[in-house]
Amino acid sequence: MYKKILVPLDGSGLAECVFQHVKEIAKGCEAGEVELIYVVAPFNAPFSEFAQSSDIMDGGDVRSFGAEKYEKWAKEYLDNTAKSFIKDGVPAKSIVLRGTPADVILNYTKDNAIDLIVMSTQGRSGPAKYTLGSVADRVLRQAVAPVMIVRPQECQVTL
Repeated sequence: MYKKILVPLDGSGLAECVFQHVKEIAKGCEAGEVELIYVVAPFNAPFSEFAQSSDIMDGGDVRSFGAEKYEKWAKEYLDNTAKSFIKDGVPAKSIVLRGTPADVILNYTKDNAIDLIVMSTQGRSGPAKYTLGSVADRVLRQAVAPVMIVRPQECQVTL
């Protein structure tokens, strides 16, 4: 049923909470490929320091990291993640793109015949959700493919 599964990642442990779900779905559906996508947001975007900070980069502000270095880091991160999927018998590839994360994910889904999107949500509510926005919420509401949102208890963020 699901031949192409898209997994948007941001380098955070929270985003990685979807891995076991994705692997089980991919194996069960004999998916042709899991596509791991990382979207590098414009560095001048409002709140880009929140959107692009990750556990792996120690939560640093990526604007000081440099766009080229950041894309290289994202590619290495996704390549290593894809290797772990392949090691577990799940075909995977990595894609790094630039743009506004929700827009890029939605367009990529349309343009590449994605059958399922699996992503995590940060579980923010109230003012934090509206101030920082929610990529998962926008993707859930606008995607042309089914969307599975994973929010395990052990990965919830409290503010």
